[in-house]
Amino acid sequence: MSAPGPELSVILPTDTYATVANELAALRAQTVREQLEIVIVTGSAVGLGPENGTCDGFHSVTVVEVEHLYPLSRARARGVQAAAAPIVLLAESHAYLERRHCEALIRAHQGSWAVVGPAMWNANPATMRSWAGLYLDYGPWVEVSRSGAAEVLPGHNSSYKRSVLLEYGDQLESMMKSSPRRHADLLSRGHRLYLEPGARTYHLNVSLPWSWLEERLVGGRSYAAARSLHWSTARRLVYGAASPLIPAVRVGRVLRDMRRTQSAAFILRSLPALGVSLLVSAIGEGLGYLFGAGGATHRVNEMEVHKERYVRAADNPAVTGVVSGG
Repeated sequence: MSAPGPELSVILPTDTYATVANELAALRAQTVREQLEIVIVTGSAVGLGPENGTCDGFHSVTVVEVEHLYPLSRARARGVQAAAAPIVLLAESHAYLERRHCEALIRAHQGSWAVVGPAMWNANPATMRSWAGLYLDYGPWVEVSRSGAAEVLPGHNSSYKRSVLLEYGDQLESMMKSSPRRHADLLSRGHRLYLEPGARTYHLNVSLPWSWLEERLVGGRSYAAARSLHWSTARRLVYGAASPLIPAVRVGRVLRDMRRTQSAAFILRSLPALGVSLLVSAIGEGLGYLFGAGGATHRVNEMEVHKERYVRAADNPAVTGVVSGG
């Protein structure tokens, strides 16, 4: 009789094992680690460097080579295609899973849900720069406690029935570029999404001042360029001209998410960082609509993989202990 296969494959793009050492530590602390396949997607298997026991204890480890690590959408698509488990988790090098995270995902996927998403928590909560980034990127799911059907889930750190993603065939890489588009398309096909707060993700957010501003700028530009890729020139010009209005549109949504979990005093303290974040992101979006992505998408990908480089020394997960699996 052959040994049973893994229950969940964790798709983890990286350039070296050292880059994802903290994420692998959090995965080794999982209550179901022996049911996990770790799918390392990299530009060079030789360049991964020494593994040094970081992958001990898992069901299996699969290394997938791609010609280029970036764009990450292509790397993730290749990881999904190579995975052996019926469930795939789109993990990040800077998002650390609470020890029962994968157990909760596997349990939820016993239902008919095509996608199961997590609650998001702050891995480095000492600065308002970090909080502004977390709420701008993951506001509806920050510290959420109620489970149930959802219309949209976090794009990263959510899990999918692999068979559902493979239905996209040659379009899989394209669908991996935008999670809102992917989730909307899955809903239109009759699939269902589920929010599982028992799957708790501690997300590391940029906190070094200049890096924080850069991330907001290139992130806004990359997002707008991808969103408007097939638009007419006239429509892109209109959106570019209207980009100064974006902060006014977004601030209400972000404050609503904050009011759900934070005190009035916290919200007041957050306003300067939140305002600057919204303004810089809007400038980036305007550039994206008018001039395209330029090098912004590559820079976003690089900062995503190496986010630990862009946090204060005191925020490093090895210092804060957030990867201990608590």
